Amino acid sequence: MTDENDIWSAPVPAGYLRNHKGDLVHARNVSEADRDRDAVVGRIHGFGVALSAQMGRFREHTMSDMLELRERVIARYGGKLGGARGNITLTSFDGCRMVRLQQAEHIEIGPEIEAAQALVDECLEEWAGRSRLELRALVKAAFRPAVEGCVSVTKLLALRRVEIDDDRWRRFQAALADAMRPKSRSEYIRLYERRTPDDGWRQISLHLATVRTVELKPDAPGQLALRVRSAVAEAMRGGMTRKQIRAAVAGARDLELKGARP
Repeated sequence: MTDENDIWSAPVPAGYLRNHKGDLVHARNVSEADRDRDAVVGRIHGFGVALSAQMGRFREHTMSDMLELRERVIARYGGKLGGARGNITLTSFDGCRMVRLQQAEHIEIGPEIEAAQALVDECLEEWAGRSRLELRALVKAAFRPAVEGCVSVTKLLALRRVEIDDDRWRRFQAALADAMRPKSRSEYIRLYERRTPDDGWRQISLHLATVRTVELKPDAPGQLALRVRSAVAEAMRGGMTRKQIRAAVAGARDLELKGARP
């Protein structure tokens, strides 16, 4: 028996489009607006999938390069490269480029937080006029749920740094410590650059929402062909076929011509 989901993996013949039911519909039976929208989505999606794969490889290679460098430093000097949490910062020889690997620990809040809140409420109620307004504000801010309905881990950590000579306060801090459990760890790669060593660092965005549009300079003879071959090879490694690449290039050329029209 054939799995019905196989139709979504089967290639679409030339001149046809697949609708939301999985049926093949001849292009002449599809409105121009739908064909236009489908072509734009396909073109953007094709580039996006290739870009996502490229960014995945970039992340993998960057992590590998930095960790291998750390191992070489340890082997060469017997020392350690990186901070207590495994953060690594590397700067180029001219001091104008920097790569930073940062690790962030995600913490979840357990049910002990209710006991902690009860203890701190007791403290504040008994201290009444003796407790500082700043402390009351700090406690209220720490236990105030955010938009997602969760309390702020950062603000709870701030309470753990407050030292008060009171047994209930110490028990509150113990309950708070038990309530905060490491859940997972994320690794972030950040790139920075500056024109001269005297300038401030500028982060190079790897997010589509903040990435800059770079004005390309004219290529030297032979460079354009090399870049095109490299881009084609990268796209094929990302899963695009030559037919898809040709269609994407043709679409980009059409857009460029439209933009050049007066």
